[in-house]
Amino acid sequence: MNPFEYYFAELIRCAGVAYLTITILLALIKAPSTDEYKPYRKAKRLLTCSFATMALNLFLWCILTNGRWDEFNYSIAAVDISLFYLLYMLLCNSYCILLNKTYLTSKRFVIAISVWLFTSLTAFSALLEPLREWRNILTLVALCLLIAYIVKFVYSFFREYRRYRQQLENYFTDDMHRFARWIMVSVVMCIISWCLAIATMFGNVYFNWIYQFYVISLNVYIAVSFVNYSSKYGILVKAEPECASDEDIAGEKNSGVERETIEKKILAWTEKKRYLSEQFTLEDLAQVLGTNKNYLSYHINEKYGMSFSSWISEMRIDEAKRMMKENPDRKLENIAFSVGFSSASYFSKVFSLHEGVSPMRWRKEELG
Repeated sequence: MNPFEYYFAELIRCAGVAYLTITILLALIKAPSTDEYKPYRKAKRLLTCSFATMALNLFLWCILTNGRWDEFNYSIAAVDISLFYLLYMLLCNSYCILLNKTYLTSKRFVIAISVWLFTSLTAFSALLEPLREWRNILTLVALCLLIAYIVKFVYSFFREYRRYRQQLENYFTDDMHRFARWIMVSVVMCIISWCLAIATMFGNVYFNWIYQFYVISLNVYIAVSFVNYSSKYGILVKAEPECASDEDIAGEKNSGVERETIEKKILAWTEKKRYLSEQFTLEDLAQVLGTNKNYLSYHINEKYGMSFSSWISEMRIDEAKRMMKENPDRKLENIAFSVGFSSASYFSKVFSLHEGVSPMRWRKEELG
């Protein structure tokens, strides 16, 4: 027997034990018990269940496999389709809850479970003897439902991620998005693994070996990133809009006097160059101006045509350019910190986005 075929079952058992270990560790690791961490704890439970599903899927494969790679195993296909669907459903909702704490509604949960049960029923009905002549069609239908769910999730995730990124830009002055970038990386890598997972039902043993190493590496990355994200979640979740202030916002939008008052306060604030302070948020500015963060975000977007982060960055870049002209020998790193940026690399990135060239090249061109 081919050694890859002979030892593949051992690889699967080892992977199953690894996922079971991660499941136990995630269950034991405690997340902060405060109210703001409630969505994170919910996402953690879903992620833990997803790793348990991965382990179950591999252990069932070890039981159902007959060691034959030259014939299609309908039992394994049915189990794979059902558990892959459940796994993706758990992971998808876990990611989306991190981006939007109100994402998983009761209605959405009931619909997702119902479609999963129907998909599983379709897949397992292919194993019934009376439906033997229809088993290829039934397996294909179940597989199409699984693929349809993946496509739907990809659309929903990128919609939620765009909204979340805009939300961060409308609240923080610093690049806080970098702490959540792992979610995007994980999902892109997951999409690749999901496509490969479907292919494993038809692929040979060599393809399955490569796939298992890829997935094990990916899942370790997801687990570690999720646990590390706990330290930043409490900060990032503050960017969530305040739903309770919707009526106040509506009133302020329609009040010309209120808009004029806020604009005067903003002008006074900018004249004092308070935007050069490092690490302040939309909420900090709203408290200084005597308004709420939702309305202030709306006002900045409406008045200046940009997000809070872009608005602050633009003023900081203008101040940095003035400093570079007046002090041509001053280090760019010192200028970056002086105008409120948290690092020279982030300053260079933002400057390049605004001006189209790096700050070093801009200074050379301006000063000849």
